[in-house]
This record gives sequence, structure tokens and C-alpha cells, in this order.
Amino acid sequence: MGRFDAALNRLNRAATRNFGRPFVVRVGAAETALDGIFHAPYRDESVGDLDVRNLSPTVEFITADFAPLGAAERDIVIDGATEYTIVVIEPDDGGMTRCLLRAYP
Repeated sequence: MGRFDAALNRLNRAATRNFGRPFVVRVGAAETALDGIFHAPYRDESVGDLDVRNLSPTVEFITADFAPLGAAERDIVIDGATEYTIVVIEPDDGGMTRCLLRAYP
């Protein structure tokens, strides 16, 4: 791991520690506790002349912690008493993975 990657990893861990909270990721029957950063379920943004709205909550996990779980779309993320289904998994090049969520039926 290079110096830049190590610094980015420290930054991601500090952000998750300071702004995150505990979640449980359920893959099949296995449940794993992970800290993640939750984003509120509503964003209203403008991109040029277009209005962009996202009504889905998201959570970001550190990729190095999340990827080994083998989570996929339709697996479950538990936030306290609320269960969500993972709709989309979006890893970035900065060491974080964002999961677009939908309330579990």
C-alpha cells in the first residue's frame, strides 16, 4: 500500500468513526456488524437546467471491510430496527462503497 492509499484509508476510517454509526449487513444467513455513514433519504439537486431528486437512503462503507462480505443486490442492511434491501452497490476509487437502499417489505 502506497503512502497515498494509506492516507486515504486513514481518512476514510476517521470519517466513518466520526460521522458513522453501526449497521448489520446480512448476506444469506451470515450477519456482520460494520460502521457506515448513512445519508438521509431525500436529496433535491439541480444540475444545469435539470432537477435531480433521489428519494432513496444510502449508506457508505469502507470498501476493504464491505467487499469481503460478498454482498450483492437484494442483501439486507439493518439500521437499528429498520431493515433495508440493497438496490445498487457503487464502489468508488476512493476506498468507499455506497449502497442505495430501499425499505425492506
